Amino acid sequence: MGTKERFWLHVGPGKTGTTTIQRAFHASRKSLLDKGICYPHVPRNPHHDARFAHHFLGHALRADDFALISMFLGKIPEVDDVVISSETLPNVPEPAYRTLEGLLAERFDVGVIYYVRDPVDRGDSLAQQMIKAGKRSLEDLNQRPPTGAFRRQIETLVRVFGKERLHLRNFSRQALVEGDLLTDFTTVIGRPEIVSDLPRENWNQSITLEAAQKIEAYRQDTGDTSFINERDTRFHGGSTKFSLTDEAKQRIRERMRDDLNWLETEFGISF
Repeated sequence: MGTKERFWLHVGPGKTGTTTIQRAFHASRKSLLDKGICYPHVPRNPHHDARFAHHFLGHALRADDFALISMFLGKIPEVDDVVISSETLPNVPEPAYRTLEGLLAERFDVGVIYYVRDPVDRGDSLAQQMIKAGKRSLEDLNQRPPTGAFRRQIETLVRVFGKERLHLRNFSRQALVEGDLLTDFTTVIGRPEIVSDLPRENWNQSITLEAAQKIEAYRQDTGDTSFINERDTRFHGGSTKFSLTDEAKQRIRERMRDDLNWLETEFGISF
């Protein structure tokens, strides 16, 4: 990447271990800075109040708030590596990304990290999240299973940053370095030695099918639509792995067939 500082833009997307990466880097900010790695503090801003991830950046880009972004970038200390991470970044419009790329190019060599996941597995994970958030019912999710838009997102990143700067990673245990997400991520940024410094905690853990059914019954009885955390013991129990129906999975495969073929042809990644 040359002699400039390296700026790693981790664009997610959601349900690919993003929170695990963000929480680990946020918790280790001080020790990482001593090693020349900056995981920047989130500034006060009108866009998003998350402190452990840079969700404000995607919202600021969509709002064309480049004054805030320029201020944020200007306060990043001189280090070897800067890591930015947010699930809000995949859907940033191309013109806004081009402006960001111009701002970064003045100082940094930029690398973009994107984890792509089997759309069926991701559909299962998204469905669980929607049930916990009270957004959709299990019946509706099986009728209209969630799918991704990774091809459009990846093509935008390639057009703006170039294919050579895109680190497209297969989010599967078999493909990750040592079968571990944090080991894989730190290897991608060229700093594998820091992995032992990063705390490990599984966020957004899976729920069982029985737990999902309990959550739905509770909502029907109470009308409560607030988010229900998987750690809520009221809904623990059961041993059946959560899964959409076979019919729903087939719908996902059919809808994503062209994108999956493109992914294998262009990047050699298959599921």
